[in-house]
Amino acid sequence: MPPRTPLGSISGNERRWKDLTPYQRGLIIGKFKCGLTPREVAANLEIPLQTVRDTIKFHPERTDGQSNARSGRPQISTQVNVRNVLRLVRRLPKITYDGIRKELQLSFSNDTIKRILQRNGITNWRAKRRPALTPEAVRKRLKWAKAHLDWTVAQWVKIIFSDECSIEHGKGGLRV
Repeated sequence: MPPRTPLGSISGNERRWKDLTPYQRGLIIGKFKCGLTPREVAANLEIPLQTVRDTIKFHPERTDGQSNARSGRPQISTQVNVRNVLRLVRRLPKITYDGIRKELQLSFSNDTIKRILQRNGITNWRAKRRPALTPEAVRKRLKWAKAHLDWTVAQWVKIIFSDECSIEHGKGGLRV
């Protein structure tokens, strides 16, 4: 495990000790079968005593010294569910987690849906505030657009637009 940087985060998901290699397990079992006690094997190989005891205990269950697959809660989501969630969210980007569950008839938690979206690079953020258009500004913009409707490409190339944000007509309620 790499050393932790000062003031860096501490992750509870990182394992302190790495798995033993099949070679290391073979050494432990070989020394034990030659008559050494677990304490002597631990001291000889400079491995924690409990690691040696566990290696000896679980030796019959292993194949060629390989680690067994760790059990864990099976995934609740299938590839079909993931595809459907992604398709729905791309079609309706402002849909809520409850809306996703209702639309697709899923029993997933919010955290499960959030993990599915994060794995696929879809996260949420606040939409940028857009200036509200007044009726007067709408009239001026429409008049300007109509006045320049028949311009050629050569004329448009000479124009530099400094306002590149989209404008929403009317005032919205809550931020999305």
